[in-house]
Amino acid sequence: MTVPHEFESFELCPADYGFPMFYAGCSISFRLSNPEQGLVILRNAIARLVSHLAFLNGRVEPSGRKVGVMEVRPPVQGDLKSDICIIQYLSHLRLPHKMDSSARDKFGEYDRNAELIMAPVHIAASPTDHPVMRFQINVLADGIVAALFVNHMVIDGTGIGILLESLAACCNGADSLACSIECEVNTRRNCLGSVGRDNACDSPGCGEILSSSSLQSAPGTGHEEVHDSSLLDYNFFIPNAKVEQLRQCIQSLSPGFVSEDDIVTAILWTCLGQFRSHRLSAEGQSASACMLQRVVNVRRRLCPRVAPHYLGNCFIMLNETMTVADLGDKGPLESEIDEQAFARQLAPIARLLRSRLDTVDDRLVRDYLSQLSTADDWANTSVHEPDIAVTSIRRLGVYGEGFGPVLGNVVDFEMLPYMNPEGVCTIKPRRGGDDDTWEVGVTLRREDMDRLRNNAKWRWLVNRESPLRIFEAIKCSVTT
Repeated sequence: MTVPHEFESFELCPADYGFPMFYAGCSISFRLSNPEQGLVILRNAIARLVSHLAFLNGRVEPSGRKVGVMEVRPPVQGDLKSDICIIQYLSHLRLPHKMDSSARDKFGEYDRNAELIMAPVHIAASPTDHPVMRFQINVLADGIVAALFVNHMVIDGTGIGILLESLAACCNGADSLACSIECEVNTRRNCLGSVGRDNACDSPGCGEILSSSSLQSAPGTGHEEVHDSSLLDYNFFIPNAKVEQLRQCIQSLSPGFVSEDDIVTAILWTCLGQFRSHRLSAEGQSASACMLQRVVNVRRRLCPRVAPHYLGNCFIMLNETMTVADLGDKGPLESEIDEQAFARQLAPIARLLRSRLDTVDDRLVRDYLSQLSTADDWANTSVHEPDIAVTSIRRLGVYGEGFGPVLGNVVDFEMLPYMNPEGVCTIKPRRGGDDDTWEVGVTLRREDMDRLRNNAKWRWLVNRESPLRIFEAIKCSVTT
């Protein structure tokens, strides 16, 4: 696909150094009677999007002028390692059929690497060439799976949602797009570019936020060094009625707002904390504890607020640690009384999460980001990963976006399992309409996944589950 490559190089800012250089991806699926017709529309929409945001076809490289600073540069003509959009025909595959709860143990062996056929993961293996992003359109027998594979130093999870919104606008032939390269450059320069020169952190607890963050230097060679193919990725479906029921019980115990998102995060921390833990030593006494890391979008918490259609990184990571005894596990739920006990168990955990979130303001965000003044900061910081990491993209409006009369609405949105370490949990976008189910993706080792699936409280909450399934082979169709 040929697109313009004209834009001026620009520097990344401290907020972009919250993660090392690695790639993250997602896929959107469309069920179509004529996939070829949808292919033409989607391919043209991608071409228009990249023409409007030419830096999407750029490369991330060290600055030639400033040590420890990365920048986005235009690609060198004739030196592109791959096209911005790859098209792949997979007529032997189809979109997966919906599985019911009775099929709990009928999925067979999960092959984590198999799902990566949907994305151009080969671009992550190069030690020198780091494009901003690549698209891949996969044409299946009954539809299309489109993958976005992005460099996390340039675009964060919220930014991916904005890209999907813009792609839908291009499919609909919109006259203009809300995002722009000027917004990307100006936000980095004017709003986020100065935080690295702020005074050292002086807010209570700010140093703890960074010191426990999973800021690791990515290896400079092939992706097999950072991708663990032995892990399992499962999707769990929790009825909103149960989440709201627990929230109402918690709020009846004492005044003060807690969100449903707080409740689901507290549930994940409680259920996974029984086996995702490490040893703490306090005053000579050894105890088992679990660290939770919560990723928070801070676009609206900075003053002035960051432009709503900014694609770049704008998040912080809040860490909390509780002992396994405090997280607790009071046994199976068999009655209304036990359900009330579960709510009482969750109440202090959810309120802790809410109170911590309420402290995130402009100053805390700037203090946090000021510790990441250059790319060398994360490369030279000695840190450890959390036991559980929770990201919520529940508000991502991907299911509400119409991609035109041919493509229609997205059937499924999935986060690709590439490079996800164990303990990562993603609260996925709400489907909307009458479906207010909470969909949660969880990545764990096989034995830990079995522990979670057999946890009594978790089984009470979840009404449907399955391994990550972006596609299925036609010859292996499942009867429901």
